[in-house]
Amino acid sequence: LAFANKPTFSFPFPQWVDQHHAVVSSGAEVAMLHCSHREDSLAPMKLWSKLARDTIRDMAINQTSKLAFGGYEGRLHCVDLEAQDLCTETFDELYARNVWGVISSLQWCDAGSDVVSVTLDHGVFQLRDIRTPATPLNIGTGTHELFSHAWLGQNTVVLGYGHGAPLEVRDV
Repeated sequence: LAFANKPTFSFPFPQWVDQHHAVVSSGAEVAMLHCSHREDSLAPMKLWSKLARDTIRDMAINQTSKLAFGGYEGRLHCVDLEAQDLCTETFDELYARNVWGVISSLQWCDAGSDVVSVTLDHGVFQLRDIRTPATPLNIGTGTHELFSHAWLGQNTVVLGYGHGAPLEVRDV
């Protein structure tokens, strides 16, 4: 899939906005796609190329159409997709903060919440409320190579480390 004179997008993990729209990223760019089930095709609707300064590694959408994303630049970005103008390249950010490390994974803590959980490559787990610039909850894991996480319940998270290390279940 390519935008006019833009690189082909690879999207192993598209984030679905609704049954007809998905958001994908390639490098530091984000694109919204229209998915036609009748024609079995994907059509680019919009490309936002000025969102991040470096490669986006992960992104997530909550039930209120807020998109959170981040990666190598060490910043967490959040935007409201419903408030975006699909006719311009501008993108109004709800939240953009330094996370003090490379983002390896991120998720919304609850599908409709304003709290994003973030893991950093150097072994830190963070909880960030995008409604406030307050200092996030930082939980050091005592190890490097924290690459993924998944919520098991409202207060329980599974942390995934590199090099075949066992998964760790934590209450936060």
